[in-house]
Amino acid sequence: MTTDEMKLALLKHFRYLNYPMVATECVMLIKEGLSCSGTFYADILAIKEELIVEIEIKQYRYEINNDLKTKPRKHALYLRTKGMWDNQYDYWEKDTIVPHKFYFAYHLSPKNRKVHNAAYYPDIPTPYGLIIVYDLYNCKVLKRAKWLHRD
Repeated sequence: MTTDEMKLALLKHFRYLNYPMVATECVMLIKEGLSCSGTFYADILAIKEELIVEIEIKQYRYEINNDLKTKPRKHALYLRTKGMWDNQYDYWEKDTIVPHKFYFAYHLSPKNRKVHNAAYYPDIPTPYGLIIVYDLYNCKVLKRAKWLHRD
């Protein structure tokens, strides 16, 4: 699959999920019932030869920790700054928001031709999952999480 085909597949994926995309910027709405519980903006940073698309989250939101664990849905995954980084995923609560840049990698599975996002279901590693967390103030990578595909 070429890079252009990857771009087209990603655009179709976002449109299928009802995420409007204009140029390289996409607005993702997190809906809960009749009300919209959150929004974040992302820029596509790069589409690499290995079919990885890096996305930078520009606006941050929060969710209740227990709610996300019991009701997994498409959302941005946040990591807590306190404590160990190894395999410990948690979510920002309202009083713990700090500015960070979040880079999510989208992978296209060669088997089923669907785009997978490591941030969709936080408790279930998805095929080709990869998350990179970048500290905005200290200019360094805080966490890298990788999963291999399970096909």
